[in-house]
Amino acid sequence: MDENFPEITALQVLVTTFQMSVKAVAGEFLCEKEYFPKIRLTIRGREFSFYVDDEYNDLTIPNPALSVCVALRSLEDYEYAEDYFVWCAQHNFDTGSTAVRSHFQHLGEVYSQVHKILGEVDSKISDYDFELDAGAARKLRKFIS
Repeated sequence: MDENFPEITALQVLVTTFQMSVKAVAGEFLCEKEYFPKIRLTIRGREFSFYVDDEYNDLTIPNPALSVCVALRSLEDYEYAEDYFVWCAQHNFDTGSTAVRSHFQHLGEVYSQVHKILGEVDSKISDYDFELDAGAARKLRKFIS
């Protein structure tokens, strides 16, 4: 637990309480974009496969809390996008791609199921910290558990 970063403690409690883990699926990427790998998120034995935005290669860092954060951030992206077109623009995807549209629809199903299990979808780490590699995000990226 990290007294200096309560958001990291909250994330670690979430991971432990819900027995969460993330595993990247080797060689599977949405539209061959290596920063958008497929993962398997496990929550209390239930497995969810979907693609995540891993622009910073966080899934290569052996820190379960960071990997769960990446997965939850992708579900938050879905939640907060106004619609499919906005989501595509945010992630630089072609709106005409059937693979992208299929993934987006699947992400909606995953989001609903994960929300039911967790009660909320919250990655705990602020966008500011995550995007700028500051504060809690920096600590997660430096901390190997």
